[in-house]
Amino acid sequence: MIRNFKNNGFVINQTKVMHGMIQLSLICFGVISLYYSAAGTRIYLYEIVGSLTIFGLICYFFSVRKFNRSNFSQIKIVVLFLVLFFLIDMISSIGVILGGNDQALVQHLKGIFKSLFLTVFLIVFLLFNAITNFRYSIKYFNILWLMVLLSCLYQFLYLVFFLMYEVNIDDIVWPVLSFGGYMPEENSLLGNDTFSFARHGGFSKNANMLVTQILGVLPYILLMSLLVSKRYILVALIFVISIFLTISRSGILGLAVIICCIPFINKRILINYGFFMLTWTTGIGICFVIIDSFFNLGFLTGIYDLFIARSADRSYFESPRWSLVLAGLDMFNQSPVFGNGINSSPILLESYSITALTGPDLHNYWVQLFVERGIFSILKVLFYGFILFQCYKFNNIFSQALIISLVSLLINSLTNNGLAHPFIQLSIVCIYCCCIYRNSFEARTYNIY
Repeated sequence: MIRNFKNNGFVINQTKVMHGMIQLSLICFGVISLYYSAAGTRIYLYEIVGSLTIFGLICYFFSVRKFNRSNFSQIKIVVLFLVLFFLIDMISSIGVILGGNDQALVQHLKGIFKSLFLTVFLIVFLLFNAITNFRYSIKYFNILWLMVLLSCLYQFLYLVFFLMYEVNIDDIVWPVLSFGGYMPEENSLLGNDTFSFARHGGFSKNANMLVTQILGVLPYILLMSLLVSKRYILVALIFVISIFLTISRSGILGLAVIICCIPFINKRILINYGFFMLTWTTGIGICFVIIDSFFNLGFLTGIYDLFIARSADRSYFESPRWSLVLAGLDMFNQSPVFGNGINSSPILLESYSITALTGPDLHNYWVQLFVERGIFSILKVLFYGFILFQCYKFNNIFSQALIISLVSLLINSLTNNGLAHPFIQLSIVCIYCCCIYRNSFEARTYNIY
């Protein structure tokens, strides 16, 4: 009996250690652009810490040797999808080999290693949550949205220093954190002689990536502010202001989708929703007036003019984005079954003239998915459909938030590839675990929202 007590204590201590390692990994995932250079290769901080966490969790599974079959049954289909996604990535090797492009093959091999890392991390993350009855899942998701919040605040700080003092704090912060491995990037400058502005993405440094992160967590924050606590309104305001500061058209579209979906997903808030939106809009307006007065640079007028200039330039079918879609379709036709290999599209895109204007990026998650992985990419569509269906059955605050987030992200992914980033995939899996926990007996017993 004493031996069993000691063994149980050892397992509990192991669980706490693994819980701490996962939390540290999630924080590193949040600082998504921090990388180190080794032998000409970028190794991101979240890959280093995540790999250590994977090793620790595998050792933990062998020592614990217990698993709740009921919990496993709730994640087994997701795990199966993750394994199939990696197999599809491996199958795309056939396409890149048949293509005979050495540069594309090198990028493909790098992509395989990154895909393997993400697949294994998500699987062990799911298994650990199942072993611990998903009780830590809400804490994990809180870390993720808090990291997005910090990223937004860093975006504000960057803009203050850039607009007021013409100081690029990225060139100060990131070289120190990366031990000199950071390579300066060009600012996304916008404006004219009377007003200048820079699009910035917080920790990601990419404005579209920050927008994608916000769209993944904003529905949860809005639902919490409507149903649980008004304290979340301030967080929601920060997220929305951050979207506007990215001058992202797809971000505004995604925000509109979220605002429209919320009253249809949760009809309990329909009566108060109009008053809430009026208060919310007033709060945002006041914040922008304060910002405009602080900078004294014609900030509101300048931002408005930039939005109009970016939106009214030309129709979509006359824009560079449509030319990228056509280029993607042409690349897909080259290898429609096996695809051209993951991470190969930037290399292949260089042979198209549109690259001189847009850079080697398709700016479309769906086009890039089918170009690189071929027709087997249809499994991704089935995966997102499965998540939406499961969330519809769960019907709790987390599942409602995930439905809204996914709808917004799937639409937003028509204009960028942010949905493929490990942080976004981890967020989806994490909030799915929250959905399971919310419907568990433990959560109902303790009245977890």
